[in-house]
Amino acid sequence: MSQTLSLNGWSVRSLSPIKVWATIGFFALAFQIYILTAWITGPYFKRVPVGANEPPQWMRIAIDTYTVFGLFAFAFCIWWFIVRPWRRTRTVTTDGMLAIVWFMLYWLYDPMFNYFNNVFTFNTYAFNMGSWVAHIPGWQAPISPDAQMGEPFLWCAPMYTYALLPGTIFMCHVMATAQRRWSLGTGGVMVVGWITSFIMITVIEFCWMRIGLYTFAGAHEKLTFFYGHYYQYPINESLLWGTA
Repeated sequence: MSQTLSLNGWSVRSLSPIKVWATIGFFALAFQIYILTAWITGPYFKRVPVGANEPPQWMRIAIDTYTVFGLFAFAFCIWWFIVRPWRRTRTVTTDGMLAIVWFMLYWLYDPMFNYFNNVFTFNTYAFNMGSWVAHIPGWQAPISPDAQMGEPFLWCAPMYTYALLPGTIFMCHVMATAQRRWSLGTGGVMVVGWITSFIMITVIEFCWMRIGLYTFAGAHEKLTFFYGHYYQYPINESLLWGTA
């Protein structure tokens, strides 16, 4: 609720935190819709082909299988965290709101690692229709309709819900357990959460890259595991996600 404050005889109506965040969310959603609309109606909405070197058969099977699995996992999460609670209580739970937020976050957050330079690229064998990054204000990495990153949204967008939402719930459990056992305080609990998420995302991304979903072709040698291989992995990716 809003509150009325008195300041030198003037009445000042203050906004509640929920209204402030709702306003921020509205403008963030409007901005996201603008970016995606510009992409869909513009020259960058086109399939990026596989190219001269087609992935081996085992990799194509792995990508197709993972895509189908992800769509089913996404549907299950929507039912479990949004539809099921809504049918029971007619309310959207905190987990349900997080499911929506994580899904929405994908469309702008995911390609941001390439904001200044093309560090990673997806395997364009997976279905894609180019990318919307050219419409993000200030985008620095080179891009053109005929030379762009192909965002595989059929597997990547659902992953932001079925992987990152359970990951968020698990991290809350880890931090709560650490606090009960060791009384670490806010700072200590955050450190435990960061270390745990750092380890988790490193292991998960190793697996994703091994099956050929994407590659960090522009990774810096001194910050990268398995440098020189298609599954080379820059440790600053885990630093970024551990913080997120």
